[in-house]
Amino acid sequence: MRREMMPSYSIIVTPHTPDQVPFRFEVRTHDDLKEIIGKVSAKGWFDEEETKAFCVGLKLFSGVMLKHRQHSLFAEFLAPFGAFMKTLKTWS
Repeated sequence: MRREMMPSYSIIVTPHTPDQVPFRFEVRTHDDLKEIIGKVSAKGWFDEEETKAFCVGLKLFSGVMLKHRQHSLFAEFLAPFGAFMKTLKTWS
């Protein structure tokens, strides 16, 4: 799927302390985050808030990691992460 055709999401982080300012960023992904959250939620592994955090966090992290997979920061993590994702997909 071409990047401009991928779903785009606005992520807004709103701190619950008065001295911090909210921030937002945009992200594109070929996956439907609501669909992913629904699949993981149906498994009952986590409560509702944890499910959202897990799915969105995993998707954000994996997107950056895959985009920069040649970076030495991810050298030792790519293979185990790939194995984890394969396991996760077989369970969901």
